[in-house]
Amino acid sequence: MKYFFLHYGAFTALCFFLYATAVAKPVASIGSFSTIPAFVENKGQIADQYYHSRKDVDFKLQGNGVTMFVGDGQIHYQWYRPNKKEKSKNENGLQRDSKSPSGDLGVYRMDVVLLGANKNAEIVKEGLQEDYENYYLPQCPGGVTAHRYSKITYKNIYPDIDWEIESPLPSPKGEANSQECKYNFIVHPGGDYRNIKVQYNGATSIALKDGALIANTPMGSIIENVPYTYDAATHKEIKSNFILNNNILSY
Repeated sequence: MKYFFLHYGAFTALCFFLYATAVAKPVASIGSFSTIPAFVENKGQIADQYYHSRKDVDFKLQGNGVTMFVGDGQIHYQWYRPNKKEKSKNENGLQRDSKSPSGDLGVYRMDVVLLGANKNAEIVKEGLQEDYENYYLPQCPGGVTAHRYSKITYKNIYPDIDWEIESPLPSPKGEANSQECKYNFIVHPGGDYRNIKVQYNGATSIALKDGALIANTPMGSIIENVPYTYDAATHKEIKSNFILNNNILSY
């Protein structure tokens, strides 16, 4: 049988590949990391600005000026523009609202929602990193240890469709050599790629340009490159493209 992979979308027998670049104005992106980029698991340390635990978030990927939170069939991109004299009490937290300026700390969030996704999808973690993070916070006063992974997969996020997300690859020296995260939808036999519908909430503008999707916010942009689709059995490329209906992306 065949498989379809999408970089941010996929079919049964096909593979769709997309590269998502998160840009924080003027020049910053998910890819500027102090350590090897990886997804940090949420062991209770991720909270909102009121220190209420965000159990709907499974992972966090930290960039320079922008953070990506993943969970519950959603990706939350959150940009920060801190005042030089002030620091947020919870800069790593996920703000409650999509559009959420917070005092002297400029914060803006855009939510990318997989409509109709399975919120109880099995999570497969791969690429365990040697380093880990310890947290002692109001929402986890006893302390928690969070491990880091280079790849996460949500099995059957749609019926017979898996959703893979990979962090930017590090260079031999340890720096990120890409500003892009890779998204794959793998459509297994019986899966229907038409079930994949991705909604962008919080964008000030969204459009297709030369086949790629660009979603803008006041503090940064997300670019979804042109999808690449192939037959996993033969590796033969299959023509594919985005369809944008208002703020909902499909293939």
